[in-house]
Amino acid sequence: MHAFFAIIAFFATLIGAVFGIGGGVIIKPAMEAVSGLHLAHINALSGVTVLCMAAVSLTRYLKYGDKLSTQLFCLSLGAAAGGFLGKYLFDLMKLVMTEAHAKVLQYAMLILLLSAALLKGKFRSFHIQNKSALFFVGLFMGTLSAFLGIGGGPINLLVIHIVFGLDAKQAAVYSVVVILCSQLATTALTSATGGYAGLDMLHPLAVMVPAAIAGGLIGPKLHVKWELMRFERYYSYLLWALIILNVYNIAHILRVV
Repeated sequence: MHAFFAIIAFFATLIGAVFGIGGGVIIKPAMEAVSGLHLAHINALSGVTVLCMAAVSLTRYLKYGDKLSTQLFCLSLGAAAGGFLGKYLFDLMKLVMTEAHAKVLQYAMLILLLSAALLKGKFRSFHIQNKSALFFVGLFMGTLSAFLGIGGGPINLLVIHIVFGLDAKQAAVYSVVVILCSQLATTALTSATGGYAGLDMLHPLAVMVPAAIAGGLIGPKLHVKWELMRFERYYSYLLWALIILNVYNIAHILRVV
């Protein structure tokens, strides 16, 4: 089973590094489909894996000469705060819902986000400069990402496009920064509050972290190589594949229940 975890982690973080979607949006439904692990366990493994990918891929993007605006750090600060809030809401959800209902809710929300990301071109860009506004936008992004356990996902690219008016390739690099901040906050909170207690983290992460590092190193190379049109075409294919995977998982859960 750990070999499957390594394969999932590598391809998820490779794709996540290329498109700036973190990788959790792939890891969660893929591990749900093959592992049968509990939701909290999958979220924890996904979070640490995505954190490693984001740290590695950001260093690569900076090495390639990508520049980051000061406004991005306001967004990232809000995302870090949102990581704490999203983790709190996730823990609250586990108390008031069954495991199956929580999974269905998360996958249904993911399908809505993926569908919205497909319609990115329909949304107007506002080029927001106000630091307080950017903080609260980041708070929303970080909360949603941590609650869903996806480490960012396509919601980042959509919001960054709206906020900064960037094309998809530029937004992907910005998204990696936001993912790093929100996931760092979520991972720190989970660790400090004993959220990893009772979970077998060491053995899966022993194969998933090296795979995430490899994905974080290779992904930026493809990102730089692909022209914008090719990038956006592949991104749309990815979104459709993820929608289908999440629909399958919901159908599987409802059939079992």
